[in-house]
Amino acid sequence: MGPIILIAEDHDELRGHIREEIVRSFPGALCLETRTGREAVHLAVRHQPHIVLMDLVLPVLNGLEAMRRILKASPNSKVIVLSLHAHEILQTHARRAGAVAYIVKDQGLDTLVETVKRYLPSDA
Repeated sequence: MGPIILIAEDHDELRGHIREEIVRSFPGALCLETRTGREAVHLAVRHQPHIVLMDLVLPVLNGLEAMRRILKASPNSKVIVLSLHAHEILQTHARRAGAVAYIVKDQGLDTLVETVKRYLPSDA
């Protein structure tokens, strides 16, 4: 089985584009999706994903708090933040919460795929 990748993004169209690129770039990947922070935590607890692609602005539970809960329950998961905002303070908060990388959404899907590759374990 391929890597388990969880996408937590509340914009349906963007989430769909990310999913398509993940499936294309990582054959055999199990791609989980949600639009809420609370469901992201639930899915991470259940599936222990290798990678979590996390928007910071999510309904029900914000991305920073969801990330903290996910990493407590799934400490081997690597969280990559996706954000519209390049503000340094947000990047600092994300890294303090446990993110391994911070990608501004306008950097494109190629950057996202390369970052996922960088943080996937070799056995995934």
